[in-house]
Amino acid sequence: MYEEILLQGKGNELYASTIKGKKFLHGATFGELYRHFPRAIPLGVISQSEAGSPELHLSPSNDFRLGPDDTLVVLADSEQDATPSRSQARAETFDKAISTPIADQTENSLEPQTVLLLNWNEKSADFVQRIDEVCPSGSRITVVSEERPDDMASLRLQNCRFTYVAADPSSATSLAAARPQDYETVVWLQPEGGGEEDDSALLVAAMAIKQVLRNAGVAKLPRIVSEVSSPDMKELLTSRFDKSKSLEGSRSDILLPNELASGVLVQFAISPDLIDVYNELLEPEGKEIFMAPASLYAAEGEELTFGSLYARARARGEVAMGLRLKGAGTQLNPPMSTKVTLSAGDKIVMLGEAF
Repeated sequence: MYEEILLQGKGNELYASTIKGKKFLHGATFGELYRHFPRAIPLGVISQSEAGSPELHLSPSNDFRLGPDDTLVVLADSEQDATPSRSQARAETFDKAISTPIADQTENSLEPQTVLLLNWNEKSADFVQRIDEVCPSGSRITVVSEERPDDMASLRLQNCRFTYVAADPSSATSLAAARPQDYETVVWLQPEGGGEEDDSALLVAAMAIKQVLRNAGVAKLPRIVSEVSSPDMKELLTSRFDKSKSLEGSRSDILLPNELASGVLVQFAISPDLIDVYNELLEPEGKEIFMAPASLYAAEGEELTFGSLYARARARGEVAMGLRLKGAGTQLNPPMSTKVTLSAGDKIVMLGEAF
């Protein structure tokens, strides 16, 4: 999801769209904006403070009014789609959706998470602290490594229960003690800082996880998250897991750090207004992008449009950005007219306060 947003030419991106000269938007509210973007999703507003400095408002309230010098933060597939249209889309479907009963608006959007970390390096302690900051209370983090690192003792976690398992992440026999089948997400941490050797070790560990699941009679693979140095290794891992016919829901998020860093630099060079946006999204404080259970926005088996989901999310102070339906990948910025039937396990990509 972040890879698509951060990399140029990979699909939907963030755009900074000024409304200077677009008088039809001057004085309009944020809640009205979606009608002017048939193929994009408004995420926020960059306004000017009295002192003349920019102020970022991600997922503001529906009654937030636009000023003549404001800039919109928009998720779109192209710069043309990120430009507001003077004509307005019909709003009957969305207005009706808001009056439809939805889950209690005080309910947290995030459920407790279970995360298994394989390996430990010099950055791992900070990584675990950051996971703890963004996870809801009741979450669980387990670290697997052959030797217990000394800096684990310095961890001070508030939301997550932390455990350590002494095991070899590359051995199915040893890894079975950590029970990877009990976790929603498995994160591979590069033990040596990256390179071909770490990439190869990740492949061995991934195959060990598959073997543990087979031995346990489990057909559902947890989500595997890691970074690799080689594009060829990324393609190999993706083909082994995302396209696996023997594993239910098999999926992976394999990142190329150098490519991501280059993508961010390009975004900053083209649209410096977006620097504050990325800073807020990547910090524990403020608004964030997260996967919310579909049950918060619709009844199981209910058929509705993405526009209706968007309206219900707005009623909670959030912005619906996309869908992750069970057995399918993530789709950002679907057309508002897209019809979906939601079931248990489906997620909605949201911008807002997760908990």
